[in-house]
Amino acid sequence: MNMQDPQQSWLRSRQIMYRLMSRLYWREVDQTLLAGLKKMPIPADCADHDLQVGWNLFGEAVAGLGDECLEELAVDFAVTFLGAGTAKPTLMALPFASVYTSIKRMLMQDARDRAVAVYRSKGLQVGSHLAGLPEDHLAVLLDFMAFLCGTNETTAPEDVRLQSALQEQQTFLEQHLLNWIGLFCEDVAKLGKTPFYRAVAGLTEAYLQFDARQIQELRQPEAICAVSTAR
Repeated sequence: MNMQDPQQSWLRSRQIMYRLMSRLYWREVDQTLLAGLKKMPIPADCADHDLQVGWNLFGEAVAGLGDECLEELAVDFAVTFLGAGTAKPTLMALPFASVYTSIKRMLMQDARDRAVAVYRSKGLQVGSHLAGLPEDHLAVLLDFMAFLCGTNETTAPEDVRLQSALQEQQTFLEQHLLNWIGLFCEDVAKLGKTPFYRAVAGLTEAYLQFDARQIQELRQPEAICAVSTAR
């Protein structure tokens, strides 16, 4: 975006966070991602208590990953998120909005269709997301939030652009993520075999809830004015 700091840096930091979460649900942890996680600084001064707890647990889980952890993490990913080895829905946490928002917990339901409509409204090609994952897969939804944090399509005044961007992000969060993420993360907490993926789920829920609150706060006119004039 062409916005000046601190707007740009705030949106950029959120974009990075959403991309990280998207990658964690997209596919198994590989050596490159593991090395990056080991080097990543863990925040220690979050204003939000639940988010700080999420970061603490995530940091502890990452610190506990040894050199031989990749196979164990791959198995946990396959069993928990792909349902490998079981046909019982109660023993898997499939990361799809359709599963958690439809009565019969089925794939490719209304949640997927609504996500497709949003992607098309932004000019994105359906089916091109993250190696062809269904459009309501959590990794795709999180990746789209990262996309929204990095777009700037108007020449309107700076505060108007930010207000419009925040409204769009808040709507997507509420209608496509917050309406099911709690149930999903609860299942991962119960079914995850490793502390790592349980921590990933906890951090995901805490961050989405926190981000929704900060968007709501920043959508207040006085907050927008303060951010726009801070230099």
